[in-house]
Amino acid sequence: MSRHRPQGFTLVELLVVIAIIGVLVALLLPAVQAAREAARRTNCNNNIRQLGLAAHNFHDVNGKFPVGVQIAQVPASGTTDMLSAYRTPGFGPNWAILMLPFFEQSGLYTSNAAAIDNYLLQNGNSGSDMAWRVVRNQRLAEENRSLRHQQEQLVAERSTLLAKNEQARSRVEAMISRLKSLEQHT
Repeated sequence: MSRHRPQGFTLVELLVVIAIIGVLVALLLPAVQAAREAARRTNCNNNIRQLGLAAHNFHDVNGKFPVGVQIAQVPASGTTDMLSAYRTPGFGPNWAILMLPFFEQSGLYTSNAAAIDNYLLQNGNSGSDMAWRVVRNQRLAEENRSLRHQQEQLVAERSTLLAKNEQARSRVEAMISRLKSLEQHT
């Protein structure tokens, strides 16, 4: 009598294939996360490089690097209460505001250029125009919303990947235990 083997896969073959797929998925997830981290690092390096190029372009146009911060009424020599002297009437446009045209934000700068230029007036009434401060709320608020949304997506994606990784690991362990039990029965 010849033994007739039914067509299709046996349970052991199917479990081995599923176990291999589970192990591959478990090995692939850290590689995907490492690739995303490398992309983020590259993006950060590129942003820093753009800031450096913008500073040097500012220097080429103005003959100097932008000031750290502009102060309308510098405290008198010998003043001990420096903190309140710098707060009244407040800080003026800083280096980031002054470099806006040099890192692709010229529209934001030109829409507020009059207020930025009026901060340090020549007539002795310096520091009275604080309208330049609207710049900080315009572009940054949009970017903060975008960054928050991206962060929420990444956190959700990470938790999903961790859950899938744990499910795959538990499936692999279950398949291995089934294979061991099948081996013992044969």
